[in-house]
Amino acid sequence: MSLYGKEFKLSGVAGLKNAAEMRKFDSGATRNVDTDKIDPEGFLSPEVETRFFEYMQEHRLQADGTLRDSDNWQRGIPTSAYMKSMWRHFLDVWRIYRGLKPVYSKDIEDALCALKFNVNGFLLEALKRKRQAIPVFDAQKRVDNEKQRLRELYNEGAFPTQRKENNE
Repeated sequence: MSLYGKEFKLSGVAGLKNAAEMRKFDSGATRNVDTDKIDPEGFLSPEVETRFFEYMQEHRLQADGTLRDSDNWQRGIPTSAYMKSMWRHFLDVWRIYRGLKPVYSKDIEDALCALKFNVNGFLLEALKRKRQAIPVFDAQKRVDNEKQRLRELYNEGAFPTQRKENNE
């Protein structure tokens, strides 16, 4: 089976014998078996997706009062931003699971929807990079950026020990 150029192999699927196997409905209509086809209707829950859509609608209003396009996130958000947000919302899910109050979300639904948004966004960025043959994670670039940021802070005298030395 192929989806977006990727081959999927289903092993051990009951009823899958060969491509010539047919289904016959009470009406007399016939179709090929569907055991080798993806099943989005079964993989997703309309209740979950509806709640996620409501969450997304609630969060379209921006701090400046304007309404962002529903597909605004698909323009591209750095994976580092998704990762940081995923951790904040996962922390809330974990806190709620452990009987604690959330820090960044109003409740479990909000936390899970936020987590789902960030996972979807991260996955989209990974798929874009895969299409373009760009690594999803560039650890050396992150290290270099952090070193540069620390150099800038040092040059600004941002470290307490540095200020002490300068005052002596």
